[in-house]
Amino acid sequence: MITKKLKYSARLWWFVPATLAAGVINGLLGAGGGVIMLYVVRAVLKGRGDMEAVQKDTFATVVAIILPVSVVSAISYASKGNLNMDIMGVLTIPALIGGIIGAYLTDKLPSRVVRGIFALLVIISGVRMIF
Repeated sequence: MITKKLKYSARLWWFVPATLAAGVINGLLGAGGGVIMLYVVRAVLKGRGDMEAVQKDTFATVVAIILPVSVVSAISYASKGNLNMDIMGVLTIPALIGGIIGAYLTDKLPSRVVRGIFALLVIISGVRMIF
């Protein structure tokens, strides 16, 4: 865990529009906001510890940021009647268990393996979206 207090520099002016874009994309598509946040958080944490620690802190921080964004998006969708509670009920418990397993594995796997898994998932998702 990186414990240094973060100091923001003038070059970080783009954080507000980038994080706003992450929220818009997450709300619009139901995914993708975390990918944008990954770049933002990594830029903030870069140079504040060894790369292994930065990578793990980055993933953990992005998940913590995207959680409330996703909750707000879900509430907005639900208020419009666009939430299927039957599917949500069936899939939430296994997804939560998977989240616990994934968080555990993040501390056990080298960051290059985690980055490779993430890159593969992004590539597969992109190819599926195109076709």
